[in-house]
Amino acid sequence: MKNVVLFFLIIFNAISINTFANIYDEQIFIKGKIIDKKTKEPLAFVNIGIEGIVGTTTDYDGTFAITLDIKYADAILNISYVGYEKNFLPIKKFKNKTDVIIELIPKDFKIEEVNVVAKSLYPYTILKNVSNNLSINCLQNSYNYIFDYSAKEYTGVKLLKTRQINVNYYDNLGYLRSTQEEAYKNLGYNFTSSTKDFKPSSIAEGFVNIEEILKSDILKFTGNILDAEQNKDYDLILKDSFYDKDSVWIIYYTCKTPAIQNTNDIFAKTYKGEIMIRKANFSVITNKIEVTASSLSCMGRSFYYDNSKTDYKTENVKYTVTTDYQQQDAITYLKSIASEVTYDMMNNDSKKTEKKKFIETVVIKELKINNLDKITTKQYLDF
Repeated sequence: MKNVVLFFLIIFNAISINTFANIYDEQIFIKGKIIDKKTKEPLAFVNIGIEGIVGTTTDYDGTFAITLDIKYADAILNISYVGYEKNFLPIKKFKNKTDVIIELIPKDFKIEEVNVVAKSLYPYTILKNVSNNLSINCLQNSYNYIFDYSAKEYTGVKLLKTRQINVNYYDNLGYLRSTQEEAYKNLGYNFTSSTKDFKPSSIAEGFVNIEEILKSDILKFTGNILDAEQNKDYDLILKDSFYDKDSVWIIYYTCKTPAIQNTNDIFAKTYKGEIMIRKANFSVITNKIEVTASSLSCMGRSFYYDNSKTDYKTENVKYTVTTDYQQQDAITYLKSIASEVTYDMMNNDSKKTEKKKFIETVVIKELKINNLDKITTKQYLDF
């Protein structure tokens, strides 16, 4: 009996091994890297595949991996990249290899064509280096900001309300690029002084959402141009320039499909901006965004407005936010944020429309990294 059982086990194992071998034989796996033949630098976002059938792109490090059905064993992979000669990879020759190196040859362009190529490719690599150098350029431990917050509300050209607050802000996480939820869990702030020219008549008027304007600190918070996984969502144009005797890059960007994950605004219709970067260390000097939206968002609002109200409707929303950075002992940190939001507010009953404008600013007065005031709560109301 034991011999019979043993016989069937041997047969079963043989069938299983053969089955897995057949499955493996039905697929082709190729993994490798695509580089510039002259510089040996990796090339990001290179297209590689069988045209019209299957394909992939390289990541920031120039690496790729592609799995193909065995029926394509005699096919050729097309490799194309703007600014480079096309290359072709015989699949059969490189079947199941994981160390393939493919070199692309730059095209011999006229000067005008070279400029187009530079604009389309190199800025993605620059932004990647900015993200990679955040741990070097920015604080990775807890700190305090002491800053002044100011807000003005207009109806038409008439100034209705002003508010100024001195804020003590604590960040336990530092400039570690984590999820926004994690970032907000690790910050706290309170108001050390406040002046305003109106008396809040409700909780809504006393509400000050400091966190929303601080969301424009793109080095700290996600959902912006520095998110590597979302760079493909943007069209980029690169310009060389100088700023305060520093050699800099300016990258102009336009979001192709604005959404909350890449703009931090669920209502955004258009989203564009420009970011200035030091060439010496890939640190950010300034970032400016310009947005149009279908409805009022929380970005940059000075005084609380409940967008769920049924008696009012907001339209023609536009806002600009400029975030500036400074350096202290080779550390980049926030200098200021300036936000301006304009929109039309229509009364659904009377159909009367008022033009509204909010202006907010944050100006950092002091950065503290020692003897910290560890604030664990958030002060939302200012009465």
